[in-house]
Amino acid sequence: MYTRLHNRSAAWLFSMAIALAAASAGAAPAEVIPPLLEQEIARIDGLSDADIGVAAIHLESGRRFDFNGNQRFPMASTYKVAIAIKVLNMVERDELSLDQQVEIPLWLVRIPFYNHLGASSANGATVPLITLLEQMIIGSDNTATDVLFDLIGGPQAVTVHLREIGNTGTSVDRTVLGILADYLDVQEMPALEEWTAELQNELFPVERFLNPDQDENIARFVAIEKDKTTPIAMTDLLAGIWQARYVNQEHSKLLLEIMQRTETAPDRLKGHLPAGTVVAHKSGTIGGIVNDVGIITLPDDAGHVAVSVYVSGPHIDYQGSTESIAHISRSVYDYFLYSQTDDPLQRLRNEIDRAARAGGPGTTGLAAIHVESGARITVNEDDIFLMASTFKVPIAIATFNKVERGELALDQLVAMQKHHFMVPDYQPMAHLTRYGGGQVSLQVLIDLMLIKSDNTATDGVLRTIGGPEVVTNYLRGIGVEDLTLDNTVRSLATKYYDLPVPDIETDFSAEWLEAEMRRLAEESSGATERGSESNYERYLQSQEDSGTTVAMAELLVRLWQGKLLNEEHTALVFSIMRRCETGLNRIRGLLPPGTVVADKTGTIGGTVNNTAIVTLPGNMGHLALTVYTKGYGDDNAPVEKIIAEVSRSVYDYFLFSAAEK
Repeated sequence: MYTRLHNRSAAWLFSMAIALAAASAGAAPAEVIPPLLEQEIARIDGLSDADIGVAAIHLESGRRFDFNGNQRFPMASTYKVAIAIKVLNMVERDELSLDQQVEIPLWLVRIPFYNHLGASSANGATVPLITLLEQMIIGSDNTATDVLFDLIGGPQAVTVHLREIGNTGTSVDRTVLGILADYLDVQEMPALEEWTAELQNELFPVERFLNPDQDENIARFVAIEKDKTTPIAMTDLLAGIWQARYVNQEHSKLLLEIMQRTETAPDRLKGHLPAGTVVAHKSGTIGGIVNDVGIITLPDDAGHVAVSVYVSGPHIDYQGSTESIAHISRSVYDYFLYSQTDDPLQRLRNEIDRAARAGGPGTTGLAAIHVESGARITVNEDDIFLMASTFKVPIAIATFNKVERGELALDQLVAMQKHHFMVPDYQPMAHLTRYGGGQVSLQVLIDLMLIKSDNTATDGVLRTIGGPEVVTNYLRGIGVEDLTLDNTVRSLATKYYDLPVPDIETDFSAEWLEAEMRRLAEESSGATERGSESNYERYLQSQEDSGTTVAMAELLVRLWQGKLLNEEHTALVFSIMRRCETGLNRIRGLLPPGTVVADKTGTIGGTVNNTAIVTLPGNMGHLALTVYTKGYGDDNAPVEKIIAEVSRSVYDYFLFSAAEK
């Protein structure tokens, strides 16, 4: 894979002012606050009704970041990290042994919620201490946690130990059973010897956990000043584990290895990180609280980042909070990846290469141009790719050009008849033509072509402007040599599927086309709705309806800059593209929430494409981004993941990296 970087007066970008912040209790003396990272997380925070706190430390360099870092948050099950440290400390002092057998009292077997160990020990059991430790972290097992509390002297013993090791911002106050009782506002707990399964179901009904009261109950629970920490204090605790400051190297390594096997909340810290990223973490969840803390291993020997993300509030959106944590984690990952090196481009090149290879054998091409400065990044820039339905962008531009020259009007009506049908039949104009047709304005056809990628509408636009050659001639006239449109959607499909050419006016219909597709499927096991591999290869080699990523990205830049259409029509094109409904898992897929994207997708055979204008936050400008692929096979999902992954990497590179490096 070949990658090229061009800088054209890009000094506007990424001027990183460095702010020094006074360290809080337990923190290192100086913190480096990267403003762009802070602004990005503040933007994510602003989209949520919850309180969000973040702290991160690059462990090798000591560089720090926090957002609401000194605010106190409920820990939920992230407090199990502190419990594990206390357990291992007692092991080192020979007060406990990892292989000692520990009895699980019957009353603890009945702790509700995340009780895998208890469920398998209904009649009481003895298990090794190491198993309790693993179950507490890996599965967030509540029975294992309270058994360990009973063994080490209760929550207060953990808090005392935290103070001894210098962590003044974290307090452990309740057992899991105590937390659950406070959550459900259980005023009186029965004596241990009176505890029964029936009493548990009465005091801790499962539906109360599955359908929590989103107002008074959660607001009261979140406000309780128990079992809280600050993001800075928890991140310092994680750093201390990695640095073996609390227990020896052997036991620190053991705890981190256990945390790497955590099974809960894989969609939080790990959710939007590149596939294969090593994360040692512990999550926490209960009414109004969604957390995750851990240590992320950066690629390319870029080091490790300890990060804590806490989210809480009485009106919390659990899925939205999970997404916020995933996006914040990715922002932190990319910030430290691209800012901790003199060659951020090489880091980006490696990230793109890893993402492309993860999708299997195939080729990914990319062009990203910062509209305002001209700074650009390209990958496989000379490769020719099928445009697929991204060719609908130049069709739209050429059509608006004719409108501006007075040759067409947006409100003129276009006849859409039965023989104009084109697959797929769920698209609006396909449905209209299947059942007799009608007249539709040119503006509506353009909207459907770009928003829903409607193929029947596309051919309606092409008929109106004079065919695909008009689009190619327009492109040549504005100096674009590396984009070519040769076919209507119908002629493309006829060639691609090797269909007979019917008399369009008399024979072509939805029924005829569907019958031909069924015939092809019956005659060749390789023929599918998307065509056989040989169909795809033949079309790919023809280089019809093809172009380069650079040519498409440059076309979008010129359009954005008002060099192709007047201000009204330029704004109209991008307003339509911002409403694009297809391929939401591609360029848009991993971008932070609220990112404005005006895009067009394209898919045929082993080609999965996307081209867009992406608005960077604040005053950082805009990216023209085109990602084209070929040869990855018929499964779209892994290729869409490539597009999403490289798009997020490019977005964060332009946002966080010093382009002058």
